[in-house]
Amino acid sequence: MNMEKNMRDIVHLFARIILGVIFIYASYDKLFNPQEFARIIFNYRILPFTLCRPVAYILPWVELTAGLLLIAGLFTRLGAVIISGLLAAYTVGQLACVIRGIDIQCGCFSMNPESTRVGLYTVFRDIALLIPSLWLVFAKGRRWTLDRCLEEKLSNR
Repeated sequence: MNMEKNMRDIVHLFARIILGVIFIYASYDKLFNPQEFARIIFNYRILPFTLCRPVAYILPWVELTAGLLLIAGLFTRLGAVIISGLLAAYTVGQLACVIRGIDIQCGCFSMNPESTRVGLYTVFRDIALLIPSLWLVFAKGRRWTLDRCLEEKLSNR
């Protein structure tokens, strides 16, 4: 039982760190190129034009914040819920493009026009990332989190 708990805690830690780093990295180019990111969002043909710019300015900050929360283990479940929601939305958006035959730049990690195109690869990649993200939402591993430290500190008052 103790070994199982240790393994769960280790998997929890690695899942948090890996997803956190991925989302921090994903936010970087978007933060510094919001106009280009707005154009990419518009190319998905899902959101109305008037929403593309606000989403392009807000979304990278959400990705960055959720990634930092996961790495720190602070409000871990909230960070995992946000990332799961983002991944679900990204998967649906990319799948909609694949079904409609729209050939566009993904905009996932880079604003470079030569970066990854939306396709089944990006859909399956996001589904693969969604699995550990959802696991973090429901997992009980909290050994190496700030959540646990805060909880212990508050319970000792």
